[in-house]
Amino acid sequence: SSTCTQLPDVHKAAVRIQASFRGYRTRKAIALHVLRHRAAIRIQSTWRGHVVRLCNTTARAVQHIHQGRRLATHLALLTKQLESCERELEKSQQTQRYQAAAMRGLWKEAYPSSTDTAKDAVDNIPVLDSSSQVLSLVALCEHLQCQVEYLENKVSTLTGSVYIQGE
Repeated sequence: SSTCTQLPDVHKAAVRIQASFRGYRTRKAIALHVLRHRAAIRIQSTWRGHVVRLCNTTARAVQHIHQGRRLATHLALLTKQLESCERELEKSQQTQRYQAAAMRGLWKEAYPSSTDTAKDAVDNIPVLDSSSQVLSLVALCEHLQCQVEYLENKVSTLTGSVYIQGE
């Protein structure tokens, strides 16, 4: 008698498990279909754009102009960064020169009766350029200068190709 009452519960549980699995399988199939559909649209739109740019010289010229503007904007940003780094480097070097002059002055005050050789040594205290901050600024300035030169070449190349295609 107890097994007869348990059968409907087992049957309900089996139906519930089957329904859940079928729903899972259907959702997976739909998700895969949507993914494939989006991929197909992406491939088709990329191909159509490629064909338009390949066949249409005006579209290519507009694309080159747009690319040139982006490069010019980036070039302006890099130039600003380079100038900022150069100013910061100059400030750092100026501070080091002031510190060296202060050291010389303090040395002369502390030891006024030093020999001429000692005075010459004090006067020739080098400006230290070995701090890691100064070295990193110098490296950054050099890197930015290289990028600026590269982008200037790219802009002139793009500008030349636009004029050639427009003729």
